[in-house]
Amino acid sequence: MEEKLLEVKDLSVAFNSYLGVAEVLDRISYSVDENQWLGIAGESGCGKTVSAFSLLKLLPEAAMIRNGEILFKGESILDKSEREMRKLRGGEISIVFQEPQSALNPSKRVGENIVESLRLHQGIRGEEAKRRAIQMLDLVKIPQPRVRFSQFPHELSGGMQQRVCIAIALACHPSLLIADEFTTSLDVTTQQEILKLVVDLQRQSTMSVLFITHDLALISECCDELIIMYAGQIMERGKVDRVFRNPSHPYTRLLLNAIPSISRKDEKLNSIDGSVPGLVNPPKGCRFHTRCKQKIPGRCDVVFPRETAIDETHRAWCHLLYT
Repeated sequence: MEEKLLEVKDLSVAFNSYLGVAEVLDRISYSVDENQWLGIAGESGCGKTVSAFSLLKLLPEAAMIRNGEILFKGESILDKSEREMRKLRGGEISIVFQEPQSALNPSKRVGENIVESLRLHQGIRGEEAKRRAIQMLDLVKIPQPRVRFSQFPHELSGGMQQRVCIAIALACHPSLLIADEFTTSLDVTTQQEILKLVVDLQRQSTMSVLFITHDLALISECCDELIIMYAGQIMERGKVDRVFRNPSHPYTRLLLNAIPSISRKDEKLNSIDGSVPGLVNPPKGCRFHTRCKQKIPGRCDVVFPRETAIDETHRAWCHLLYT
């Protein structure tokens, strides 16, 4: 059996807070193959970013991994020391954050931000590092890369700053790129340009991409598979086209129905009634039952549903599928 690039098994994460212990992730499991785009989608607060930060062991001090396993190329992430993780972060696993202004060191020139990554992870210094950095700026389609190399981040537009972040993330040829809402802060035109750039660069390599977003329309443009999360639990997962064609969880159907459409331009925008529950003393069973109009009393609010196979690649977790 071929080894997965990444495997997350029964991962549960909790945060200590002044209100109590928040159960942020509840036994989530998924895997990423080589050369695959996997999208993780859901409303704000569903645990998407926490799941990504768990892969890099970048959780805050208040976080506790209660249960589970994370394997990268067959090795346990959770067993690695901080020294081993520093080598892994930015090397084998890279991340592009939502806010490029926060990700770039404002006191260093653009080129120095890239050179630092090359020095730390590949031991490349001097003129060779500069040459590689300029090459990366050119690769991400930044005009006049030699000029930009010597500029400070604040001298660039938001779109170009994000291209620099992508250049840093790809400089060491990672096996896995985590794209955490990396187009959200950009205007629509720049958003499409950045997404197309990463799609094109991924196709030129065997790199896998874990794309975290609340935007299902973007996922439909680039991802092979999709995971739908709600309040720290996985509701549904499968090939993107199959989930879109046959959404099997009530939450997935509501999310897809809320996507604006030009064909429905005169209709009222759809929304999901209610709000995501607090995760200190979260609802029992399926956490979506507090907003679900199809809930089964005594089942949905008592026990989390078992996995149901819709087809060979499509899975959902809902009591309605086996009643």
